[in-house]
Amino acid sequence: MSSFPLVVCCTAGIIALLAGLGCETTSDDPAALLAASRQAVENNPDDLDARYEFGVAALEAGSHREALASFDRVLRADSSHAGSWSGTGQVLSLLGQQKRAMAAFQRAISLNPDDVAAHRGLGLIALHQQRYAAARQSYSRAVELVPKHAPSRYNLGVAYSKESAYEEAVRQMRRAIELDEEYVLPYVALSRIYCAKLGECEEGVRLLRQALARAPNEILLHAELGSAELQLGRADQAVAAFQRALRLDSVAVEALVGLGTAQAQLGQWAASEAALQRAIELNPVFPEAHYQLSLLFMRQGRTTEAQQKMETFERINVYFDQIRHYRSLLADNAHNVDALIGLGTILARLGMPARAAAQYEKALAVAPSHAEAWHNLGSAYFRLSRLEEAIQAYRRAVDLADGYAQAWTNLGTAQLVAGETAAARNSFQRALALAPDAADAHSGLGNANLREGNPRAAIRRFQEALQLDSTLTSGHYGLAMAYGALGDTVRAAQQLRIFQRYSEQQPTSAP
Repeated sequence: MSSFPLVVCCTAGIIALLAGLGCETTSDDPAALLAASRQAVENNPDDLDARYEFGVAALEAGSHREALASFDRVLRADSSHAGSWSGTGQVLSLLGQQKRAMAAFQRAISLNPDDVAAHRGLGLIALHQQRYAAARQSYSRAVELVPKHAPSRYNLGVAYSKESAYEEAVRQMRRAIELDEEYVLPYVALSRIYCAKLGECEEGVRLLRQALARAPNEILLHAELGSAELQLGRADQAVAAFQRALRLDSVAVEALVGLGTAQAQLGQWAASEAALQRAIELNPVFPEAHYQLSLLFMRQGRTTEAQQKMETFERINVYFDQIRHYRSLLADNAHNVDALIGLGTILARLGMPARAAAQYEKALAVAPSHAEAWHNLGSAYFRLSRLEEAIQAYRRAVDLADGYAQAWTNLGTAQLVAGETAAARNSFQRALALAPDAADAHSGLGNANLREGNPRAAIRRFQEALQLDSTLTSGHYGLAMAYGALGDTVRAAQQLRIFQRYSEQQPTSAP
């Protein structure tokens, strides 16, 4: 495991990047603080300081929309209020609007070059975007301004490690531990660096045991210790560590995979298979579980099952870095719209429409006017045969973005399947008005012609579609049906053979 969690600045589960807040909460009861701040604004609506403090309180209480509105009200009255720009950046970052968040943080720094919150915010965005040199620069400046801030030291270490500057990464991680010995993540990161990069895994184990002496109930530490012991060839000790992690959290997927891997090395095949199957049940897109299960089956001579699992591993592993990246973003901020949509898109590509739909629904709960999320949700519903809901979602997408040609095409497809041929024709025509070279929209009109009993017109449409995309399976299949309707069995059979050939070369397409 070579990736590291990223940290903003967390206390009591609340992320705080705002100027003046540092890593200290301003109240043990964020709800009470929010109520008091709201009352202060109601008592004096023109008091900008009160509005700013209300924005801070709303952010701390997780009321992001209220926070954004409050900071915006301050900035409309005083566009040079650096704290409100920092606050705006933090809210936008939490909402997954990274480009706008960067602009807000940069504006804050232009007004106040010593705004440590803005530097940290830019650093975190850069880490998420894998711009490690920029992240290093931002966190270096943040550390210059506030040297004794452990999370900034940690994230600076992450940036150095991603640039393969392991000596400096170790220095920053160790400094983070010196500043806060209870801080778990630097111990984990150091263990990974020592084991995976420096060949000093025993030092990694020592650090993890040191951390566990202080935090014996930290699941991450037990799981990481299991991984280190496994790397050192001590499978029995690895099993014990993973089992301790699972006693604390029975659905910790990485611990289950580690346990299954260690048990396989000890010849405990039944227990290993149970652990790995449970991991896959909990997270079917965790590739290592499929890989280890394939190896286990191979050891047992179950070659067909082993091959199937290896094929699943290879299919999922293509997306693993992206999946891990999106999940890292969501671990920091469960409301990151871009990450939710990105993860949903991968799940859809992997043939998991129900899981994809769940991600899009979460995104829309945060950003109900996001046309792409509505479109993608419609596609997930379509694949689940939830036609009415698919049509509603596609309609919402085109209502929000009338020029969204693909959404019009997919709306037409769903309407056609639902038997709404006239409505489907209108949708396909709208798509072609926006994108005349949209092969799938031409094919859709061909299908509408077939439904209306006009195979000759359908043939012309399918041929237009195939001139634009000769591999379009729906075009070849439609031609086969149209030729069949005219009694031309030779051409129909020819198109069916082409359809079958292309279908074998690519996944079956759906909106």
